[in-house]
Amino acid sequence: MRSFKQTMYDTFKKNNNINKEYFDKYGVKRGLRNPDGTGVMAGVTNICNVHGYVLDDGEKKDAEGALTFRGYNIRDLIGGAASEERFGYEEIAYLLLTGNLPDEEELSEFSEEISDSRELPEGFFEDMILKAPSGNIMNKISRSILALYSFDETPEEMTPEHEIDTAVSLIARMPVMIDAGARILESVCGPCIGMGQSPNSGGISLRTFNRNFEGRS
Repeated sequence: MRSFKQTMYDTFKKNNNINKEYFDKYGVKRGLRNPDGTGVMAGVTNICNVHGYVLDDGEKKDAEGALTFRGYNIRDLIGGAASEERFGYEEIAYLLLTGNLPDEEELSEFSEEISDSRELPEGFFEDMILKAPSGNIMNKISRSILALYSFDETPEEMTPEHEIDTAVSLIARMPVMIDAGARILESVCGPCIGMGQSPNSGGISLRTFNRNFEGRS
């Protein structure tokens, strides 16, 4: 019986092959702007498309924006999930990774795969998050993702299987790293002596006080 992950690998390979002729057909120039001032085309992709303008007699004019993922309009994807009171995050992630919208069984297995991949490497929370605090959550996430590279036994492997495994790992661990980024009160009797951590100006922090018996001030 084929495993779910093998099915993901095979679907990824099937839907992510780019015909080399497309580079000439669509005039892809890596890093070069077109003569008419339109955007830089850096590659050919079938994953996502952003449509924001039209050319009218050579003049660029704004148009109603459209964002498509694998050929699906983002409004339709969100609308479908909202109408059925679903979050939609996992199924859109699956769509972006594999190129297909999951059926009910695939969505259940993919969600389980994400759940099983949430655990951070041993010592990661203490070494990368507690010992290197930051008032900027985006800074903390960026550093944490870069640090995960050190825990990958084959970080330079570029096979579809490894790319899928890495993507699922990041999708799973990102919320954990965000949650762990809350600023922690050190394990001392801080409030008793006026100590404690405060957020940066305009920031937010999670704070606790160790008043653990009645009458403690």
